[in-house]
Parts: sequence; structure tokens; C-alpha cells
Amino acid sequence: MNFLGIIDIILVILLIYFIFIRGYVLARRKFTCLRCGRCCRLTVNLTEEEIKKIKKAGYKDFFTKKNELRKVNGYCVFLTLDKGITSCKLENSAKPAICKNFPLLHGLYGKKYDTRCNAFKN
Repeated sequence: MNFLGIIDIILVILLIYFIFIRGYVLARRKFTCLRCGRCCRLTVNLTEEEIKKIKKAGYKDFFTKKNELRKVNGYCVFLTLDKGITSCKLENSAKPAICKNFPLLHGLYGKKYDTRCNAFKN
């Protein structure tokens, strides 16, 4: 086997790790939210039921024509910042499912964490 063949094998192994395995390895760690607000930059597609719950909580003009949560300066419209700590204006009962559960995802072989969360950037 030549040098380039070995490099190719190493690259494939790294690719498999970062795409498929890393999220499951991280899921074994205890999650602690850093309250950084990075998750509030993601696009959140709303179901009709979620829209009704948020409207019932008293909010208007919070979603786009594509049924996505509206953003202000790149962040979710419900994000608040107080002394450098972020939080959400919505009560837990009105939050969309993706917001309640983030960064927990359900992968092919069980739970895993979304590696876009800053809590996993160490």
C-alpha cells in the first residue's frame, strides 16, 4: 500500500467519525447549557399546532410566510439577553419541540447531540 492509499483510509475514518459517531459519543456526556444563544440562530420550522400555542400565549407576528420563527438581527425573535445570559420569552409549554429538546436529537441508533451547540466545542 502506498502513502496516498494510507492517507485516503485515514480521511475516510475521520469522515465517518465526524459525520456518524461523534454525536453519539457526545450523547454519553452530561449536557450543561452555556446560555450562549447559538441555538437561537438556527432556522425553526413551526407546525400549525406550535403556531397556535404561541398565539395562545399572546404573541403576534412571530413567524414568516414559510412558517419559520422570525429572526431579528439573525437571532430568534423570542431571545432575550440580560447581563450576558440569554433566555427565551416563551413559556416551556408554548416552545416549539426543537427548542425544548435542543441539542438532543434522535439518530439512527438512539439519542445524540447536535454538535453545533457550543457546549460541545471543547
